Amino acid sequence: MSSGALSSGSAVSPAEPTSDAVQQELTLLRAQLAAFDTLYALSLDMHKLTSVLDVYQFLSTELVQRLSFIDCSFFQADAPATVLRRVAYCAASEVTTLAAPDECLSLGTSEHLVAACIKQISPLQGVDAGLSALAVPVTGADGIWVVMYLRFAPSSTIHPSLALMQKMGGVISRKLSQLADWQQLQQSVAQLEYASRLQRVLFNIASLQYDGENPQAFYQQLQQNVGELMYARNFFIAIFDTQAGQFYFPYFADEFEHISPSQYYPDELMRHSLTGHVFRTDQPLLADKQQLEELDRQQVVRAYGMMPECWLGVPFKNEDQVKGVLVVQSYDAGIGYQQADVELLQFVCQHISSALARAFVQQRLLHQALHDALTQLPNRLLFLDRVQHAFKRRARYPDEVVAVAYLDLDRFKMVNDT
Repeated sequence: MSSGALSSGSAVSPAEPTSDAVQQELTLLRAQLAAFDTLYALSLDMHKLTSVLDVYQFLSTELVQRLSFIDCSFFQADAPATVLRRVAYCAASEVTTLAAPDECLSLGTSEHLVAACIKQISPLQGVDAGLSALAVPVTGADGIWVVMYLRFAPSSTIHPSLALMQKMGGVISRKLSQLADWQQLQQSVAQLEYASRLQRVLFNIASLQYDGENPQAFYQQLQQNVGELMYARNFFIAIFDTQAGQFYFPYFADEFEHISPSQYYPDELMRHSLTGHVFRTDQPLLADKQQLEELDRQQVVRAYGMMPECWLGVPFKNEDQVKGVLVVQSYDAGIGYQQADVELLQFVCQHISSALARAFVQQRLLHQALHDALTQLPNRLLFLDRVQHAFKRRARYPDEVVAVAYLDLDRFKMVNDT
């Protein structure tokens, strides 16, 4: 084939790109590269954040400031997945970031880009109020966590592409997963520490020894152990004497009230008080101040003493009969109790009941050893013990006088023998 045949072919060379088109393409590439560098820097900066809301607010602020968005919002679905709430927001016109405004978007509003993004679970681009907009879902193993919603001017030349922002959504997703794993790890550690503390408290309660000469020390240790698990600054124990039909408080520690352990209360008080209500119903009672006032208004119980902000009473049993009630209460509006505290105190009360049973047995044996079985009067052993204490005190305080009265009863031996 001749060279002339080659020159006579119909092939047409492509048109040369204009300098304006090349410049435009270069500008776009530079803008995308700058956006990529910015997103990479944001990804690194996110590592220091330890809160989900901090991540949202940080990104909404930085994306507006660094990438010239008009505004940036993060919308999160409520638990029923029927409403989107704006949890973070920043606008270029604002000097500082705004707190999450009370703005909700119904998922039924299909016209809204965010709602459509939720339904399709895919990134979308559209127009909102004359501005170009991007909606990028951030998904996890359990579905969509949050939607990143960005608006920018249609004429803007410095904005990332939808695909690039989708990659940013993936980075956010990994960060949220990391925070979720970290939170779960912290919860596991807290549960282990709590279980260890609970085991130590139960062991301490089981090891308590009742001191007949200082019974308050026994109850103080009970209070201290319960205080390791919950707020127990105001703590008391009420015991019901089934034979006498009365109840008393062997231990009562309160910021504003005082009750003597030797004071017994009649059955009437048991029928009207909060403690008596727990006795009668054999059920725990957790109530805040409003609930207590309502119970008093309905005459279910009568309020005695200062009204607490929160009251928790749990019955404890011995031999399947209600023997007592353990109560903790708070006068501080910022300190209350939850249902978990009820269940915990019920569990702890089982061990406290055993400890009290041992204490009462020891107390009864000590009483029998130091008192006459017939008259219940102090016997010779207790008399000699008190005399020895009196003389020891006399040695420390010479100005004090010790005296012993001796009574001789005629024919007492005959009375004693019969």
